[in-house]
Amino acid sequence: MDFRNEVDGGLTKHFTLDDLLTNVMIYWITNSAGTSARFYKEGILDPANSQMAKASIHVPTGIACFPHEPLSSPRAFLEYKFKNITQFTRLSKGGHFAALQEPMLLARDLFAFVSQIERK
Repeated sequence: MDFRNEVDGGLTKHFTLDDLLTNVMIYWITNSAGTSARFYKEGILDPANSQMAKASIHVPTGIACFPHEPLSSPRAFLEYKFKNITQFTRLSKGGHFAALQEPMLLARDLFAFVSQIERK
């Protein structure tokens, strides 16, 4: 976790200040910061209260694992939940905001997953 040694956490290595402000403004203007955090509170911090957390997923599933994702799970745990993992990719860089940090890397992985599903 090399970002801890950075003065600003390394934010400006991945994002421009304009990108960060735009992202914050979307949450601010739409008044959705609280509701976006609700997913984490109800689904991750207290999974015992969520029926969805107990359900298995049987559709073809692609999983992209980014090295700086703080909420990642071991593959064995994911296989318990997702019964049909057709693509499991460990990517070389990126984190929780992969679509902003590494859009091309994420897009290539998504296209590879869709291509794989279309061939079946």
